[in-house]
Amino acid sequence: MFGWFRRKQSEPEPQLLDFGPITEFHAAARGEGEERLVAALALLLADHRGVERAYLARVRYGEGQPLDMALCLVGAESDALYAALRKLFHAMFEQGQHLDIVFVSPDEEARVRELAPAIYARP
Repeated sequence: MFGWFRRKQSEPEPQLLDFGPITEFHAAARGEGEERLVAALALLLADHRGVERAYLARVRYGEGQPLDMALCLVGAESDALYAALRKLFHAMFEQGQHLDIVFVSPDEEARVRELAPAIYARP
C-alpha cells in the first residue's frame, strides 16, 4: 500500500494522496539542505522501529507528471511516524515546500536502490 502526504501553501495540514504507483525514480540532489535533512531523518527513523530502510529520491507518478522529492520507506506505516516526519520537515524548510512520504513495494525498492543509497538502514 502506498501512503504519502503533501503540504501545499494554502493548506495547514498534510493530505493523504494516492497518485498510484511510482513510474520513475531519479537520484536526489545532494546539497547542504538535503544533507541536513538526511542527518535529521536518520536520527528520527532510528526511534521508529517499524522502518527498515529509507531512501531520498525524486519520483514521478505518471507520464507528464513533475518530479517530486520523496522519502521512500520500507517498513510499517504509522500515524506517529507521519506526524514526526511532518514536524521535522516543516521545522527545517519553509512553508510551500513539500516532501512526499512513500512506503515502497519490494519491486520499487529494488528500482530506487539502483539510483540512491539508503539514507537509513535498521542495524
